[in-house]
Order: sequence, then C-alpha cells, then structure tokens
Amino acid sequence: MIKIAGIYIAFDKGRPMRAIEEALLLESAGILGDRYATAEGSWNAERKGKRQVSIMSVEALIEGNRRLGNPFEPHETRRNIFLRNMPNDVLNSLSSVKVQIGEALLVGDKYCDPCARPNVLSGKHGFREAFHDKAGFLFKVVTGGLIKVDDKVEILNA
Repeated sequence: MIKIAGIYIAFDKGRPMRAIEEALLLESAGILGDRYATAEGSWNAERKGKRQVSIMSVEALIEGNRRLGNPFEPHETRRNIFLRNMPNDVLNSLSSVKVQIGEALLVGDKYCDPCARPNVLSGKHGFREAFHDKAGFLFKVVTGGLIKVDDKVEILNA
C-alpha cells in the first residue's frame, strides 16, 4: 500500500524545508504555507499555480543516495511529499493521472528535473547526477483537502 512517509514545506525560496505532520492542499495553488502556493518559489516566482506540489518516493531517495558519499536527507531534496512503497517507474508515469491523497485530489503534471538548488542550499554535492532519473514528479491540486503522514495514496486512472 502506498502511503505518505513525510510532508515538507518552506515558506520562501531558499529557506529550510521543515517537516510537518499534516497539510492543507489548496486547489490550483499547492500546500498552505509553502513557497509554491504563494508564488515565492525559485521555479514559480510570481507565477502562482505553475508549480504546486513535488512528490518523490522514499525508495528513489534511498537508491539515489547509494551513489553518494554524503547522502541527502528528505528535507534537503526540496520535495514536498515523500511516498513509501511507490515504485519510481510508476511515479514517473503519472502524467495526467489523478491521484487521491488523503482528502485531496491531484493530477500528475510532469517529471521534476533535478536541479542544483539542493546542492547549493545543503552544501552537499551530486544531487543532479545521483537523482537524474528519480528526482520526483510534479502534481497540480485539482481538489484541495487535508493530508497527513501515513495517509493512503490511491492512483485513480492509471
């Protein structure tokens, strides 16, 4: 069963990500309190709704970190949600696919290319290379709602 393993937000670009136990997803915006919901992120500055929620699998994080001497912690990846028991190839195939997470309904948008931000902000090296095929997927919020760590995730129209 696919479940939420962690939820992370940062209120502004470049600020540290912090773990939270539950979050309110806002329709067409992102996670309440996160930089992307207010168009304050590096990748959506002044373009609210362009980038809403980034999701990565715990298994992809473990696999990518095997390639590194100094592994990245979940919050250092700059991803919003980590899922447990989500195969990376399945996550990467969810373009235009609806996914129910807690009370919220999301739709897959596109692959989340690894960038240099995790390196710069964490002081570590190798994120882009280690996670070139497993950096996660971007989603848009179709219907807002509350999500919590350990909520079940259901792929609806794969």
